[in-house]
Amino acid sequence: VRPANPDLPASPTRTPIGRIVSREATDDARAGPAEPAPANNGTPMPVAPTRAPDKTVSAGPQARMMRIKYDPDLNRREEPYLRVVPRRDGSVQYFYIFRARDLDTGKPHTVKLFLPDEDYRREMTLLLEPVMEGGYRCLRQSSGHIPLEMNGVPFEKMEWERLRVTGQALITKETHGDLDEVYHIFDAVIEGTKHVLKIMGLVPGGDIKRTMTVLVRPKNWRYGELQYEAGLIEPDPKVTPEKMLDLIRRMKAPGLSDVLIPRVVERFEAASLYIIRYEPERLLEVQGIGQGTVDQIRAATHLDRNAAILSAMSRTGVHLRYFSAILKTFAEDAVEVLERYPYRLMEVGSISFGYADKIAVKNLGMSDLSAERIEAALRTAVNQLMGQGKSRDWAARVESRVSTLTRDVGRSDHARFTEGLWDLIRAESEREDGIVQTERVDGRLMIRFMEAVRAERRVAGDLHERKTSGPEWVPFSPDRFLRELGRSGPFSLGAEQVSAIRMVCENGTSVMTGGPGVGKTTTLKAIVGALENAGVHVILTAPTGIAAKRASKSTNRPASTIHSAIARLGQENEEDPFIPYNCPVCLVMDETSMVNVLTMDKLLRRLPMRVSILFSGDVDQLPSIGPGRILHDLIHSGMIPVSRLQTVYRQGPDSEIIAAAQAINRKEWPVSGKDFRIIERNGADLIQKEVIAQVDALRRTPGFNYMKDLIILSPIKKGEAGVVALNTELQKLLNPPAPGKAELTVSRPPEIEDEEDDQPLTEEQKRKREEQEKIHRETLRVGDKVLKTRNDTATGLMNGDIGVIRYVDAEFFEIGVEFNDELYIIDREGLKDIRLAYAMTVHKSQGSEADNVIIPFPSAYEDLLTRNLLYTGVTRGKRTVCVIGAEETIRRCIGNDPDENPKLMRHSTLEAHCRDLMANPPVYDVHLDEDEEWEPEPA
Repeated sequence: VRPANPDLPASPTRTPIGRIVSREATDDARAGPAEPAPANNGTPMPVAPTRAPDKTVSAGPQARMMRIKYDPDLNRREEPYLRVVPRRDGSVQYFYIFRARDLDTGKPHTVKLFLPDEDYRREMTLLLEPVMEGGYRCLRQSSGHIPLEMNGVPFEKMEWERLRVTGQALITKETHGDLDEVYHIFDAVIEGTKHVLKIMGLVPGGDIKRTMTVLVRPKNWRYGELQYEAGLIEPDPKVTPEKMLDLIRRMKAPGLSDVLIPRVVERFEAASLYIIRYEPERLLEVQGIGQGTVDQIRAATHLDRNAAILSAMSRTGVHLRYFSAILKTFAEDAVEVLERYPYRLMEVGSISFGYADKIAVKNLGMSDLSAERIEAALRTAVNQLMGQGKSRDWAARVESRVSTLTRDVGRSDHARFTEGLWDLIRAESEREDGIVQTERVDGRLMIRFMEAVRAERRVAGDLHERKTSGPEWVPFSPDRFLRELGRSGPFSLGAEQVSAIRMVCENGTSVMTGGPGVGKTTTLKAIVGALENAGVHVILTAPTGIAAKRASKSTNRPASTIHSAIARLGQENEEDPFIPYNCPVCLVMDETSMVNVLTMDKLLRRLPMRVSILFSGDVDQLPSIGPGRILHDLIHSGMIPVSRLQTVYRQGPDSEIIAAAQAINRKEWPVSGKDFRIIERNGADLIQKEVIAQVDALRRTPGFNYMKDLIILSPIKKGEAGVVALNTELQKLLNPPAPGKAELTVSRPPEIEDEEDDQPLTEEQKRKREEQEKIHRETLRVGDKVLKTRNDTATGLMNGDIGVIRYVDAEFFEIGVEFNDELYIIDREGLKDIRLAYAMTVHKSQGSEADNVIIPFPSAYEDLLTRNLLYTGVTRGKRTVCVIGAEETIRRCIGNDPDENPKLMRHSTLEAHCRDLMANPPVYDVHLDEDEEWEPEPA
């Protein structure tokens, strides 16, 4: 760095640096416009276009300079007024009216001004003049005299100077040019000195807080200080070739294949994205790219959109792995969402509140007390508590959850934040479509989660109307069918099973429940047969793909998931109607305990009233992921007839597995034996080693098939005894790498587990959080057992389907997976829904069975280990079950009843709604057509 020039006028607060002189004053001066000084490597530096200085605006005697900033609290009642004003040169200006606060006096003002972009939330220094209609109008957005020259030398003839600087603080951003490039105005310190420059330029990647090489010269006076324009800011050194490859692939430029993209990056390095977007003709320098490809890229209108989104993601700090999801969710609005409404990013399922909060507050500078932040935190807290099964919860717990969510970024004023939260809760309680509503229960304040409460109210009303005022169900006797079944059928029925069949035939809509081994599957098959024998059309459904296929296999009838049924009900098809018109219909729902109230509400709202329903399931299993406990509340409400199967048939009444499950249900310690064992191990590492040892012993058994004969069920995903770590270790054991066995590695986004209280993080919790935030990488190779984690209507694959990888193509990043004896090609986008399945969570296993089940129980997550979770895991096994963990942990789990644990209790309202309807039945307006009357056909 050269010494400062003493001839330059000093800034009021900063010392001018560098040797900036007139090219006319040097010996080699020449006529004509100034050229940039050569860079260190001798390559000429490009000159940034010079902008005309701002025009002076005459100000009245009352005009004054004012530092203001948009205040969301002042604009809570009404959004800022915006009008887009087109200009003659094709550009636009944005006219705003909003409430702002004077940063010097703290007074609120209404401000009217034009802005070159849509960023009205930044701090601004304005020359404001009072106007008659109220508020202030902006005369200037800069202060001080704006000279056109310095020391008699025009700015455009000043010499460019190459400096190494470190960005300190972003002042503002401005949009210029036909391509809407975003220029940053920021403070930077010259490397090795304390001198501060104010620089305006296009910063690659948008990150100004880094060390960079710039080519600068003085431009004009803005904000009362000398400003330098940057003719060149070197590309972000953090953009590695790998990251650039990823950027260009996501940009989806036509004609650029996976073979050509690495060549482009090798030729242009960090400038590759810029070349593709603005100078595609230079791609002809790359071997294999012809004029046709360049023409395709020039004609591709989506490139600007994709590049703008990628650029906005880079500026705001959003990871590139979310590009496809953001583009799919927001389309043309993506840039606006990224830069103005960051909390909407949570609409992308994989983006959490914590991630969006950091983008909003830390990267975009939004107030940590803003109304947008408070509402987003409340919505997230409500969704999380509904995910735990709650339809309402105590107010203190809701407030604590919101505080926990906002803890990482922080709250500058906790009292004001809490006041804003309760203002929002009170306002929402008064709205008909509000998020929440308050109520008093036993003198304590509770908060209802209205999406769930409304759904429970509708479900109760639908089932009550279906039972009392729908088309009358004509009872019929199944005796003749049962006698024929007894003579020729492959199985015999017990008294409880016969009673359950009679109840369905006599009542239509009803409930059947029972534990493992009591013959639910056999009874369900007989019920379906009896209904069909009487001319009733049966629709068989289940919550998951695994459960639907199991129900289909056991009844020899087609079955679908509930979500597929909802989709079919929303499609009118007269040639192939989902609900026939010429006969009565009964929908049979297996594994009802897994269904949450939101899904049930969607189904019932589309299901015609003339359809009766049989709810079947084990009420003691894990409840749904989502609000409500449908099966429990329907049974205890008394509104619908219930049949209970209690006599054990499967494996005999003395089966060790069944006996262990029944003991767990009674909160008793289960007895270990040959088929059911408890192996005591303390510590997650020892539990993991024991799991591997047990699997190693099983795989040596003649005829053992790990694809079909084994399920390993962990209650957690993280940790050494969690699903992720177990899958990695079991893959090494059951399907190790080998020469010629193809594989590829998939990056998984981090999964953060939320803490429950608003306390400072301990060092152990901080270490755990850092570990969770790391991107997990999972290797998939030929022969791996994998799980589909999302329904795919295009292929018919369902959430929970288990398959095996048959081939891997690492070059095109795709795999071939065999599901149900059919091969499916999974591309790069589909790989996000494929996981290793040597181990899975207990929730994922519901509806499935295996000969051998191993359940690791680590002690680190004791609050999550409940009696019904252990009961559900144990009842998955048909031949052997092995539980591994500390005795103290297992005993605590058996005694941990969610209905008695305030932290885990599901505060649903469905049972109360059902009882209210029975006590005060409404009058339904029902009209039956003659063709809806029905008499049962003879057996």
